[in-house]
Amino acid sequence: MLRFILVLLFSFAIGPALGVTTKSPTLICDQWCASKFTSLAARRTCIRDAKNWKGSCYTCGPKASTTTKTLCGNGCVDLKKDRNNCGACRNVCKKYQSCDQGSCVCLAGLTLCGDSCRNLLTDNNNCGSCGNKCSGGMICSAGIGVCPAGMTSCNGVCKNLSKDKNNCGYCDVGCYGEALCTGGYCACPGGKTLCGEKCLDTMANDPNNCGWCGYQCQSGTCVGGKCVCPAGSGLCENKCFNFNTNNEHCRRCWNTCSLGTTCIAGQCTCPAGQSLCQGLWCATLENNNFACGKCGNMCMGNTVCVGRSCQCLNNRKLCDGWCTAVDYDRTNCGDCGVKASLFPSPDFLDLILHSAQITACAAEVFANAAWAKQYAANRVETLTMTIITVEPVVEYAQMADDVLRDFVTAMYVPKVG
Repeated sequence: MLRFILVLLFSFAIGPALGVTTKSPTLICDQWCASKFTSLAARRTCIRDAKNWKGSCYTCGPKASTTTKTLCGNGCVDLKKDRNNCGACRNVCKKYQSCDQGSCVCLAGLTLCGDSCRNLLTDNNNCGSCGNKCSGGMICSAGIGVCPAGMTSCNGVCKNLSKDKNNCGYCDVGCYGEALCTGGYCACPGGKTLCGEKCLDTMANDPNNCGWCGYQCQSGTCVGGKCVCPAGSGLCENKCFNFNTNNEHCRRCWNTCSLGTTCIAGQCTCPAGQSLCQGLWCATLENNNFACGKCGNMCMGNTVCVGRSCQCLNNRKLCDGWCTAVDYDRTNCGDCGVKASLFPSPDFLDLILHSAQITACAAEVFANAAWAKQYAANRVETLTMTIITVEPVVEYAQMADDVLRDFVTAMYVPKVG
């Protein structure tokens, strides 16, 4: 009782100093404010709010309707939710944490790794799981270590294949020597060309790399990246040829001289006494049936080129484009267009040949006609006897000897002319 009286007297004593009058709602709030707040300003605020039935006394003090909040410092807090006073006063939750039921927990989407909350989808030091660090220049994306845009993983290390000298265009494909990686390709500096593993100046005078890699000047020399041939020669497929004398490259590359011709002074030339016909072959115009007298003049029929003109041989005459033996030809008998006359057989041959008529053209018969007739007369008796016993005429023809038949035929001599 004595203690209560002393507190009450203390309240009345300090009341005017704190701006508090005897009109305060309750003496309990005044006492509570005086005992809980060490700061004079906080006490005054607490007592002043209590007069209006609000403030700390009514939130977490003796006049509070609930016990969900607790006085921490100069204010009332919910120890189950306040991240600066989580579970106890001044227990501050760390970054990316919230207070849940008096415990500090990580925000949604974050995971507690050690004493801090981490996003396992994007944290390079905790990628996919706590402590899983991304290495080799990789970054964490969706919980997996990947290379940044424009980079490629080569043996677990991110490389820029467009300019990495040791991984140019592809992993483990390096540029040799002084070559640099540009745009994913090995390229030589200073206008040089990459030939195998070396950078070479193919536009200089290198006979083994003239103009481009591996191009060799088989003859001649390399000047400014081009194979140069001696005077009078030309370059055909990186080899020099004498255009004045080479039969395969006469005057120009691949101008091949035809069979029988020879390249002389850049022209395909025939041997002496021959002429080049159609630019393909050499011909002797004196006696060539396909070029008689001049190229393209072909001897027709059975004529023969003699002395640059088409002629008939062996006393034959040219009849309708064909060399004909007029001494023997029935339709050209003695001359072109003259047909041999028909003579009746002698009476005794009519019995044998049944008035058959035989035509013959033989100039030499005139000289032998008398002898032929005498020979035939000497055989008449034998011939007649044969015919009497043998019929028909076909069988006679088979039995008569060849000599007799030849001379019987020769007796029918036409008149020539």
